[in-house]
Amino acid sequence: MRRAVVAALVAGLAVASAQAERLEQCATSQIDLSRMGEMLVAGRSFANNAIQIGVLDTGGEPACCSRHAVIILPQPDNGDACYLLSHTKQAGYREIDLTAVRSSYDPALGLLVDLPVGHYDPDTGGVDPGSRHRVSLRINQAKGTVVFEK
Repeated sequence: MRRAVVAALVAGLAVASAQAERLEQCATSQIDLSRMGEMLVAGRSFANNAIQIGVLDTGGEPACCSRHAVIILPQPDNGDACYLLSHTKQAGYREIDLTAVRSSYDPALGLLVDLPVGHYDPDTGGVDPGSRHRVSLRINQAKGTVVFEK
């Protein structure tokens, strides 16, 4: 059964690979974030530690694509804003490499981060080298928003 689910997800990734990734607020995510602290496997800070980007692993399930990026930044009015980056509504990535993040700052637009991600290779169980690409996100502390940057 588990093998069939992984095969279906991988087939779905092949179809969805040309589609844009999914970015949503943590509160509306389909991912159970009740144990977020336990699921964090890596993290980076930006803007004098005001912006945090972490990698969440949903416990290896689904095996092909259990990693998601979580972005936490201050909201202008109150508290923190939390966003989740996934490949699709049901699946994350096989790899998110926070050590290779590129970032730049424009005072008028905010922080730009390019996150390197990779997808599952069913032949090796690792990352498909041809699937590696960067997802560009614009993080605006003044507005408390995260959006895709083209």
